Amino acid sequence: MKRIAVVGAGMVTAHGRSKETWSAVCNGRSAIAELPQTCELAADEERIGDAAFECFRECETTIGGYLPRECLSGLVFASRPALAVRDIERSTPPTQFAFVAVHEALLTARLLGEDGTLLPRLAERTGISLGSGIGSSSRVGDLASRLLQIRREPNEETRQKLFRTLLRSHLDSAATALPDASSYLLAKTFQLQGPTNCTINACATGAGNIRHAAMEILLGYVDVMVAGGTEALSAIAMKAFNMYAKSGALSRQNGLGPRASRPFDEARDGFVPAEGAGVVVLMREELASDLQIPPLAYLEGYGASNDAKHLTDPDVHGQSRAMKEAISMAGLTPEDIGAVKAHGTSTKNGDVAELRSIRQVLGERRCPIWAPKSVLGHTVGACGGIETVLAVLALKHQVIPGTINIENPIPDCGEEHLHKEACFPKIPHRTTEANVRHMLLNYFGFGGQNVCLVLGK
Repeated sequence: MKRIAVVGAGMVTAHGRSKETWSAVCNGRSAIAELPQTCELAADEERIGDAAFECFRECETTIGGYLPRECLSGLVFASRPALAVRDIERSTPPTQFAFVAVHEALLTARLLGEDGTLLPRLAERTGISLGSGIGSSSRVGDLASRLLQIRREPNEETRQKLFRTLLRSHLDSAATALPDASSYLLAKTFQLQGPTNCTINACATGAGNIRHAAMEILLGYVDVMVAGGTEALSAIAMKAFNMYAKSGALSRQNGLGPRASRPFDEARDGFVPAEGAGVVVLMREELASDLQIPPLAYLEGYGASNDAKHLTDPDVHGQSRAMKEAISMAGLTPEDIGAVKAHGTSTKNGDVAELRSIRQVLGERRCPIWAPKSVLGHTVGACGGIETVLAVLALKHQVIPGTINIENPIPDCGEEHLHKEACFPKIPHRTTEANVRHMLLNYFGFGGQNVCLVLGK
């Protein structure tokens, strides 16, 4: 594969924007806390229906990585007065999160004009591939619950009045609640006139969009792509995930708070939900050189596979095939990989399968592994964007961020090693300096969807 320059990166998480999030990750500061016992997990506090709110109150998991909406308001709308933000103001949190991340990524790439939109000479050759693994389920759920309430109203005149009010309040719901709304609304906002895509691969959504964006560039359709993922906490989605709780989908260790997200630890019992957005700007290497834009890193390879076996129980061979494909596409060998950014969700089966697949690909050597979800929680469709931004920064600063909350590491995952001291893996608990030229990034989603990326210094 011809390598692609990563010229911009931006993210927003429960910690804040890129600077705050990177600092928190490097210092092992968790974003996990008790979720607000209010309606705020709906798409819009004023639109929340009783059914959706009750759904949240019944959730067994009450902790997560929550981005305060007042913080979001300041991040989004305190930008440029000239920027057309009407659509963003009326959109859902996933799109608003994505707005922050895209804006910051384009700023760092120095591709925005004075009016806050993309430089006109690049507009027709710049596309976007961005989406959400879940979409705005709260807005859809709220619409359904309100329609149900109206239907139960006995008075016809009152029923019609309530229905008209509902129509006004949900005027844009069909256009703003879809998983690909972030792509087309932000294409309009920033004047990205190339192809608009939204690849959905559950928890691998952000990485799937980066992979798709790379293909657009390699095939010559565009010169620049904005790519990543976004996700907002949703009461309805959390309740749905809790249905898998017996098999370890969501953690119920609410009392642990910041210590509940614990990848590769014996006491893990499921992932801790979180929200945010992460975006990278990819550019043809030759164009980056012509425009004198220094790359932050390079995208050197990607791989994808499907286990084709089980919805939530990952398969080692399916995961390892995606890793091998990414490494091969980068023109590298497993020995060239200097570090692995693990998917590391804290699920019982997922963590064991991932360590086994890494061993199958990289062998016995002590290649450093780090799991950002220990600090950020699991941002589902956004993690492929957020954690790729973190990996770009790790390569730029030549460090391996620590993985927190590992008090009793799970045994080495090869059966023959269960009863002796393991030499694998090497998971630093604190951020350490490292000389890493190539990093492997793993992302695995429900349905056995695997996407792996290789980034280069």
